Amino acid sequence: MFDYMKNLWLTISIKKKLGSVAIMAILVMGLSVAFMIRMMNFSLDSFNIILKDNSKCHDFQEAMELEKKAFEVYVGERTPEHKQQYTLACVRTERCILSLPFDYERIGEERYARTWNVQRGYEGYCALRDEVLTMDTHEREFVPSLYRVYTTQSYLQTYARRLVQVTLKEGSASYQEKVPIFYRMPYVLLGVSMLMMAAVLCITKLLSDTLINPLVKLAHSSRKIAKNDFSGEDLCIANQD
Repeated sequence: MFDYMKNLWLTISIKKKLGSVAIMAILVMGLSVAFMIRMMNFSLDSFNIILKDNSKCHDFQEAMELEKKAFEVYVGERTPEHKQQYTLACVRTERCILSLPFDYERIGEERYARTWNVQRGYEGYCALRDEVLTMDTHEREFVPSLYRVYTTQSYLQTYARRLVQVTLKEGSASYQEKVPIFYRMPYVLLGVSMLMMAAVLCITKLLSDTLINPLVKLAHSSRKIAKNDFSGEDLCIANQD
């Protein structure tokens, strides 16, 4: 196989040789760049996933606190302005809950259970919260129902804190698993760079042996012939181009 490739290389034209060498050089450079980008994306993606998950959990925690405050203000003074602020706070909380990662295969059992608690707890809280807002403040059941809402809000805030804690813990564990890879990455990049440099040197040597050296020999012999010097031996060049 090697002899066949060598003979094939020797028979193709100089133009095709130059084109082949150029293509090989481009491929080597392209593979090198692609590998570097892949390694960078791997490290950045790992950090981005951890940061995004933490950010979404903190967003829900913050949204729940703002909704609680907006609810207290609106219950105390039911003005259109307070109602608008309360509605916006509720919409933000719902969006934050929907954005929480809820893929069992990716987030694992504990985070999945914590997120499920948040979702189911918030659904029950919404029903109780909306019921209280339809009551008159002078009704006998208003105050007990209002305190049930406050208690449920506290539960949800506790769920949010626990979700943040488990997310941080698993994010830290995930980072620790990848730390050895990050430490090895500079050596891997150095090894790949050396391989690419070796490939470039091989291509350069191939170009020199099959194109440049024969042309130099022909030029040297041509200069001798131009001076009527025919004493040199006949040139023997393997190329058939």
